[in-house]
Amino acid sequence: MDLNVSMIKTFGRFTQRHGGGLGVQICRCGSDLRSRSVPQPQNEQQRRLREEFWRREDVHGAGVDLARLSAEEKLMHLTHNEAVKNQHFTYDDPQTGLKVITRLRHFLKGSCCGNACRHCVYEHQIVDKDRREKRKFNTAFWIDKPEEEG
Repeated sequence: MDLNVSMIKTFGRFTQRHGGGLGVQICRCGSDLRSRSVPQPQNEQQRRLREEFWRREDVHGAGVDLARLSAEEKLMHLTHNEAVKNQHFTYDDPQTGLKVITRLRHFLKGSCCGNACRHCVYEHQIVDKDRREKRKFNTAFWIDKPEEEG
């Protein structure tokens, strides 16, 4: 059984037993959240930006500690990575089915939108302090802190 099928089956069992519930934060910072492929670079600046993204993505990927992620978080990580690999701006959250903006889209946007997005590449720079303090980076993406950590 390949890893994706295994993760989906594990996630399904987890959801059935526990009713889901990661405190999912979906970014709503764009007006068009339909999943689409990224068009080819139209100029040299776009080409350089994409090259920079892939360099940063290699560094980010090396820092992900799968042992620290729950089965649910691993599935989100795999789903996100597949979308980025295919150069998509969004993916469907495996738990809720809602659209989530990828690290690729956030990077190409150029700045933090302030919405405490799951895949923010800007360290939540302009997120309200109270909201930022309720989030943590799990080595792969941003999640809500459990209540006892709050």
